[in-house]
Amino acid sequence: MAALSRNFDMFAAASLLIGITSSGVMVVISYVAARAHDSERGRRVGQVMTGLILGILLARTISGLVGRFFGWRSMYVIAAGVVVVLLFALRAVMVSEHARGRLNYRQLLFSIIDLVRSERQLRLRSLYSMLGLGTFSVLWTGLTFLLSGAPYHYSEATIGMFGLVGAAGSASANLAGRLGDRGHAQRMIPILAVILLVSWGMLALGQRSIVWIVLGAFLLDVAMQGLQVTHQTVIFKIAPHARSRVTAVFTTSAFFGASMGSAIATKSFALDGWAGLSLAGAVLPAIMLLVWGIDQLRSNSRLREQKCRAPSAVRLLGRSAHGGSK
Repeated sequence: MAALSRNFDMFAAASLLIGITSSGVMVVISYVAARAHDSERGRRVGQVMTGLILGILLARTISGLVGRFFGWRSMYVIAAGVVVVLLFALRAVMVSEHARGRLNYRQLLFSIIDLVRSERQLRLRSLYSMLGLGTFSVLWTGLTFLLSGAPYHYSEATIGMFGLVGAAGSASANLAGRLGDRGHAQRMIPILAVILLVSWGMLALGQRSIVWIVLGAFLLDVAMQGLQVTHQTVIFKIAPHARSRVTAVFTTSAFFGASMGSAIATKSFALDGWAGLSLAGAVLPAIMLLVWGIDQLRSNSRLREQKCRAPSAVRLLGRSAHGGSK
């Protein structure tokens, strides 16, 4: 449909269908997580996430080159062919599951609300994911505006090559998965959020030198991919019987963040150019760091309350035992 579209409405409809169906990749992640052993789940999810992020970034490089030499419609024809190959590959590799009883789909959807209410970590990790993919989207949407205008005036193919910079940071996904498996998921949030802030500090200097763009984009992608894998090593331990619903909540937040980031990039660049866009991009990891700090304070407060209650309970039990012996 996209390749054959003759007007904006037809192309928009095709884009909507592509967006809806491409979210099916998240089912593959939950499928792998459900079949991985607890001790290696983070690493396995990291491997799949590496492929996912590489696809997002290298799509820019490939589509830029194909569009330049063969026209933009040919890219959609190639993509359609790839999806047909993927269809048969998944059918051959994925193992069928027998339905576990009859599920009312409407009740299943409403149960997601209860899941969000009851699982604090799911709420937090979904918010972090939204902010992380949001700042990622701010960069990769806004970068086209910067590089296509003064002082660079790069072509579509050249701009697409910058996807290789982000792809170079994909190794962080496997490392983050391993660290998550070892119980370091919580402490990685502030570290990676700070790296995101540092990367935006570099990117803000992007109008002066392309070197700052390369360094900043690489660091931002390393941190973002590390965060996404870290989040998923945590959420897939929540409610093992409802991993698909957990994935649905997480994915919705992530893709909302990506869409939000594109909108923020467009608006901020229109208002104040690259400087405004860099500031807007940095605000998202700053919010993540703030939310993490507040959550840590609350957790520490709850822990202190539990410690205070414990001695009181012990004294009460001691008195009861002493009275009984008399």
